[in-house]
Amino acid sequence: MSRLPGWATLTATAWPIWPSGCRLPLAAPGRIVVNSPSRGASAFSRGKHERYLRAAGVKAEKAEQTTSLVYEQLLAAGATSIDTCTLGYLTYLALEQEVSRKAAKRYLVWSEYQRSGRPLILMICGTVGTGKSTIATALANQLDIVRMQSTDMLREVMRTMISERLLPILHTSSFNAWSVLAEQKSSLEHDDELLLAEGFRAQVDLLSAASEAVIERTLRERVWLIMEGVHIHPSILEKLPQDTDAVIAPIMLAVLKRRDLKERIRGRSTTAPQRRSSRYLEHFDAIWQLQSFLLSEADRTRIPIILNGDRDSVVREIMRTVIDSLAEDFSATPTEVFRYSC
Repeated sequence: MSRLPGWATLTATAWPIWPSGCRLPLAAPGRIVVNSPSRGASAFSRGKHERYLRAAGVKAEKAEQTTSLVYEQLLAAGATSIDTCTLGYLTYLALEQEVSRKAAKRYLVWSEYQRSGRPLILMICGTVGTGKSTIATALANQLDIVRMQSTDMLREVMRTMISERLLPILHTSSFNAWSVLAEQKSSLEHDDELLLAEGFRAQVDLLSAASEAVIERTLRERVWLIMEGVHIHPSILEKLPQDTDAVIAPIMLAVLKRRDLKERIRGRSTTAPQRRSSRYLEHFDAIWQLQSFLLSEADRTRIPIILNGDRDSVVREIMRTVIDSLAEDFSATPTEVFRYSC
């Protein structure tokens, strides 16, 4: 491809930009083939294109509008095939004109990262009821990530291997692991906040080797991973290889109103009957206290804290956080990203 056309060139020729609210007169619907250097030829998928835009941090309605604009203009221009680089470049121009320069920049940064082949590891942490597994699943669907790992599952496997008699703290919940330590201390030594933190850290230490093994294998295989769980602590990040080119993005989810967190915990018994909420509500004060500790640790280690409200908004904010981090070392031009990658 010798030259990438500008949006102005397309506007003046086969790609008229119509005023807001006006429908573009379309040619007869046709099949547009997208040619990829790595994946071969496939039909243009509006759903896939829109999902890619949402992964780049574009709001759902804007992603849908942009996909429709690009697709309809291709049809109007009589296009029957297009390569992925030209499609990416035209999408970038559409975002720049129809949405915002910031949205276009995020799309550009994300496109460059996708082409780089570097692994991505998203680590979603938070206390009980903050929506870790829900958000992790939504991210996996949006990013087509097939490898997911829960630290709860790692702990469950370890429980089958080590009896409660030998290691009782492993068989408690994260929010009441302190009770095992309390039995080993005199009443004069009790400090609820310190004990809760110590109990939680003890569990983190027990799970750290398994968590590190999962991440290190992911790095060796150069695949994408989403790991979620309360036991994702900054101490795990400190032990990972420092010479990797992977992007490792820890995110702390939080619910800052006691009432809202209680409602989320109650909802667990509806959405996942096997996870009865009554036990968690009985220990709600400890769960709330654990969240305070986790948030202070996130502040201390500069891990982004994202408040969990609407699922789509949280997923979008996580992706924007990741992409904005990538943008700090980004200097490529649109031509460099799209022209020279094909």
